[in-house]
Amino acid sequence: MKRVVLQTGISFLLLFMMGAGCTKDGEEWVQVDSLIPDAQLSSQLNSTFTENNACLLNFQKDTVFHVIYNKKELAEINICNTIPDVDFDKCTLIVGKIMVSSISDNISEIILTSNDNKAIYNIEISIFEPDGRYGAIGNLFFWRIFPRLKSGYDFKLLVTNH
Repeated sequence: MKRVVLQTGISFLLLFMMGAGCTKDGEEWVQVDSLIPDAQLSSQLNSTFTENNACLLNFQKDTVFHVIYNKKELAEINICNTIPDVDFDKCTLIVGKIMVSSISDNISEIILTSNDNKAIYNIEISIFEPDGRYGAIGNLFFWRIFPRLKSGYDFKLLVTNH
């Protein structure tokens, strides 16, 4: 009797574990790794996407992001003719700004995931809130370069604090 109960319990456990590993249709998310640009391009992007750049258009909202597929799109949001040398034939640039409730907050992680079944990209940004935060509104600018992303997909920005 104990053996039957044990075998039944193990069978249920195995079925549960197999079911937990499956995903529902349309729920398969795959992480897209960002590319690491050379030092010169990183410097150009850091100096372009900063709060001190008065040349950025459409960055007046509290939280905003742009997915940039070509130099023309980049020139439309950066009007100072200082266009970073991104190879848009191979890459896509995602840039943005997030309003935070402390000037001591910082971005700890940016993850891009895709779901081909739903034609969606999720941009997940984790904000680190250190102890002893100074309570004042601040803005965090970000950029990431990814291998050429599929066009026609929806993009969603998800911001989490920890």
